[in-house]
Amino acid sequence: MAESTSCLIFTPRMMKKGAAGLLLSRALSRSGLELAGARILALTAAEADELAGFFPCGCGRLADYIRQEFAPAADGRGRTAMLLLLSGENAVERTADAAGGCFNDPTSLRGTFGDRIVDADGETLFFEPAVLAPADAGTATAMAAFFARICAGRPNVVENADGKADGDEQTLVMIKPENWRVSSSRPGAILELLNRAGLRLIGCKLNRMSINDALTFYGPVQQALRNKLAPKIAAGAREKLAAAFELDLPESADALLKDAVGNAFADDQFFRIIEFMAGRRPDRCPESEWDTPNQAKALVLIFEGKDAVNRIRTVLGPTDPAKAPGGTVRGDFGSDVMVNAAHASDAPENYIREAGIVRIAENPLDELLAQAAR
Repeated sequence: MAESTSCLIFTPRMMKKGAAGLLLSRALSRSGLELAGARILALTAAEADELAGFFPCGCGRLADYIRQEFAPAADGRGRTAMLLLLSGENAVERTADAAGGCFNDPTSLRGTFGDRIVDADGETLFFEPAVLAPADAGTATAMAAFFARICAGRPNVVENADGKADGDEQTLVMIKPENWRVSSSRPGAILELLNRAGLRLIGCKLNRMSINDALTFYGPVQQALRNKLAPKIAAGAREKLAAAFELDLPESADALLKDAVGNAFADDQFFRIIEFMAGRRPDRCPESEWDTPNQAKALVLIFEGKDAVNRIRTVLGPTDPAKAPGGTVRGDFGSDVMVNAAHASDAPENYIREAGIVRIAENPLDELLAQAAR
């Protein structure tokens, strides 16, 4: 059967509670579908009303809930929701099944995270569906067209999110390609840990780096590796040469060995990082192909709040997972210095640089939605 797509929306209330990671884990594991795209949106009151029109009946006061909870807050700031595009065979049916009905399936998203409190007469006192999903193919196509229209020309990062305050800073996190090589709940589990920083998620996109993107993003690492590794490799090479040829080589030989061997070793380690992120090594790929995006995807996230850079890096843990405590992203999900689960900006100025490299203002989801609507 041909692949199809369907939308899944995490409600603003769930986003404010920091439940996006838990929802993402359950959505991917329950549906078995691939995450094809993601975006953070804040709807206008008119757009919330239009979205409610896709749910004219069903669980309690669902349409009324959407009009109320997806509209801007009283001060005009946007309430953020997370839009996912899931793809695979029978995507609409599988997404709807993962979302669940009216809280009657404890393994579904609504059964686990949704809530409906009624009084003695059965009147709904509180209603929280947790997620929204189209019930059929026709609604899925119409919703894709709706989101494609409102995303067109809209910034990919919500700059006026509910809760924003003076002095807030932004930071970038990238859930790296190793977490997406097989379908699993790992990306959602990592996002759940990141949400413990207590920040607002105001932007995201699925990103595929080209070699040039990776070279620019990780460029400063090359010299750092040379500085750190080349002297050690040179000294080790001198000792091995001296032992192998029974020579008394002076330490001054290290300078020559550093250029001949040490830097080559450090550069090889750097090219492995580029291959890890971009799928190919620059020294083994024609330069004419350096701008071609690779197939390995990463999820780029933009968080906002007080001291956002430091708070995220605390949750992330040290670069070397062996030194990262349990309960941090790298401590729980990293394997080694290279395969360490996620990246985060280390300073506000680097956030600006890195956001530009991954072109955070652009989101390939917009075109995918337009294609799904045709």
